[in-house]
Amino acid sequence: HNLTTLDLSYNQLTEIPEAIAQLHNLTTLYLSYNQLTEIPEAIAQLHNLTTLSLSSNQITEIPEAIGQLQNLTDLDLSYNQLTEIPEAIKALSKLKFLDLRGNPFSIPPEILAPKKGEYQPEAQPILDYYFAVQDPNETVYLYEAKVLIVGDPEVGKTTLAKKLDDPNYELPDAKDSVATHGIEIQPWEFPRPDGTPFRIHLWDFGGQEIYYETHQFFLTERSLYLLVADTRKDLPNFNYWFQMINLRSPTSPILIVENQRGDCPYTLNTKQIRATFNTTGDDFQTNLKTNTGLDQIKDGITYYAQKLEHVGTPLPKRWYNIRYILQNDSRNYITLEQYQTICRQNDVTNPDEMLRISRFFHDIGTCLHFQENEILERILILKPNWGTRAIYKILKIDTDAEPNPVRQNQGRFTKADLKTLWHESTYASMRLELLELMRAFKLCYAIPGASDTYIAPRLLSPNPPLDNWDICQNLILRYEYDFMPHGIISRFIVEMHNLIENGSDPNALVWQTGVVLRDSFSNTRARVQESFNRDVIEIHVAGDRKRDLMVRITHEFNKIHSSPNYKGLLFKTLVPCNCSQCKDNPIPESYDLEKLKKRISKGKYIVECDTSFENIDARRLIDDVIDEQRFGTEDRGADRVDENRGDRPY
Repeated sequence: HNLTTLDLSYNQLTEIPEAIAQLHNLTTLYLSYNQLTEIPEAIAQLHNLTTLSLSSNQITEIPEAIGQLQNLTDLDLSYNQLTEIPEAIKALSKLKFLDLRGNPFSIPPEILAPKKGEYQPEAQPILDYYFAVQDPNETVYLYEAKVLIVGDPEVGKTTLAKKLDDPNYELPDAKDSVATHGIEIQPWEFPRPDGTPFRIHLWDFGGQEIYYETHQFFLTERSLYLLVADTRKDLPNFNYWFQMINLRSPTSPILIVENQRGDCPYTLNTKQIRATFNTTGDDFQTNLKTNTGLDQIKDGITYYAQKLEHVGTPLPKRWYNIRYILQNDSRNYITLEQYQTICRQNDVTNPDEMLRISRFFHDIGTCLHFQENEILERILILKPNWGTRAIYKILKIDTDAEPNPVRQNQGRFTKADLKTLWHESTYASMRLELLELMRAFKLCYAIPGASDTYIAPRLLSPNPPLDNWDICQNLILRYEYDFMPHGIISRFIVEMHNLIENGSDPNALVWQTGVVLRDSFSNTRARVQESFNRDVIEIHVAGDRKRDLMVRITHEFNKIHSSPNYKGLLFKTLVPCNCSQCKDNPIPESYDLEKLKKRISKGKYIVECDTSFENIDARRLIDDVIDEQRFGTEDRGADRVDENRGDRPY
C-alpha cells in the first residue's frame, strides 16, 4: 500500500487488474509498450497519481473516469488508436504535459508537438485546439498544399511554374532567359470536386549549388515535390535531390518531370532510383514549348496534392480568418504589434495563443516568425521570398552586369556593404532584421573584435591556407555520412567562429570546406575539414589537451546532427585506434563508435587492432574522444528513432 512508483513497461500485458485501485499512494505509473486495449476504470481511484504513461499500446478510448485524477500533471497516450478526447479531461486542472502523437487524430503535428523534438508537449494548447474544432460552425477545413519545384539549373523549373498558371505563357528566348536567384513563390488554384478552390503554393527553387544551403530550410514535410530534368543533360543530379527530399520529408510524393529541350529524346530511366528510395509519385514527359504532356502533369499534381496528409485538417475559424488576412496582406512583413492587433480583431486575445498561431503558420509556411530570436521575434515575414531574395543578394553568383562584392571579397562584408546591397526601399529600414535572419540561418558570423564586419563561410576561398599542420601525434575522429547535405561544415564554422585561429585577421585559418581552431589557454589546435565528394568530415586535434578540445568539437557536431534540419541523417562516428602502432600513425585503424558501445553494453571490453593485433580496451577508445557524461550527448546516426513506428527511447 505504500508503493509510489510502478513500472510495467515493455511486457505483453493485455489488461490491468482492478486490484490496482488499492495502490492509493501510487504517484507514477508506467504501462507503455504493452498490448493494452483499454484504460481500466480502476485507475480513476489512484487520486495521488501525477504521472501516467500508456504510450505504444492499442488503446481506442479514454474513459470519462480519467477526469477524477485531479493530481495528474503528466499524461502520455502517444502511439495508440485514439480518435477522440472526452470532455472529462478538461477537469484535470493540474495537467501540464499531454502527449497524443501517433494517434489518428485530425490534429496537426505542429499542435501536438509545437517545438521540434519536444518530449513533453504542453497540454493546454492541444486541448484548446481540439475542443475549438469540435463545433462545426466554428471550424474551417484546410484545402491547400505546398508544391516545391526543384532540380538542376536551367532545366525549365520557372517555365513549368508559369505554364501551370497560364498555358499560353510564352517561353523567353535563350538570350533573354533569367536564372531564378533563390526562391520565387506563386499561387495556382484548381477546383475541388464540390467546386470549392484548392489552393497551391508553387515554390520555384533556383538550381545553382550556392543556394542549396538555404533551400534546406524550406524543403518541408507534407509537401509535394516536382523534380524537373532536361533531356539535353545525360546525368541530372537526381541522387542529390532524392537524398535531400528523403532527409527533409521522407513521406512526400515526388513527381519527376522530364522536359524535352530541342530535339533531344526522352532517355531517363527512373525505376532504379525510385526503388532505391521507395518513393511514391509518377513520372511525366513534357515539352513546355508545345505544352505536350502539360495536362497530365496538372492531373498528377491535383491527384497527389489532395492526398497529402494535412489536406482537410480542421482549423478554428478564428485561426483561418487570421491566416486569410496574413496571406492576402500586400506587405512583406508586419510588426508583432500589428499581428497582435489582427488577432484581437478576430477574437484571439490570449498572447500565448497568438504565439501558438504564428508558430503554426511558421511551420506550415504561411509566414516566418522566429520566436526564439530576440530581434526576429518582433516581426512576422509575410512573404518568405522577400527575405530569401535579400539573403541571395549576398550569396549570388557574379555576373558581368552585376558583380557580387561579397563574393569578390571572399565572404567578408560590413554593415556599410549591406547599405549598398540592400539599398532598395523594401529593405532599407530592415537591414538589421535581415542580417539577423542570415545569422539565424547560420549563414554568417561577426568577426571577433570587429562587430560591424561579417563572414559568409560559403563564399570563402575553396582552397585551404598553408598552415604547416603536423599530422603526427594527432587525436583523430571521422564522421562518415551515408549522404552529407550541404551546410554542415558552414554551420560548424559559424558556431565555433570564436575559436578560429587568427579569426580577426584577413588571413584567418578558415576556408569554404574547413577551419583551424585554437584554444589559446591550453595551446591546443584542431583542424576540421569536409571532403564533400567522400561524404566525410575529419577532425585532427594536436596539443597539450587534445581530448578537451575534441569533446567541445564533437559536442557541437552532435548538436548539429540532432537539429531539425538534419533529422534522420545517417552517419557513422569512427574513433581511431590507440595501440602502440596506431597512436602516432596519421592513418590509424578506426572503430565504429556505435559498435563499440554495443560491445561494452554486452561486457565485451576488448577489441583487436587489425594492424598491430594488440588487444585494445574499447572503453578507453571512447573515453579518448567522447565525454557523454559531461555533455549528456549521444550519437544518433546509426540508431535513430523512427517516430512513425512509435519505438521511441524509453
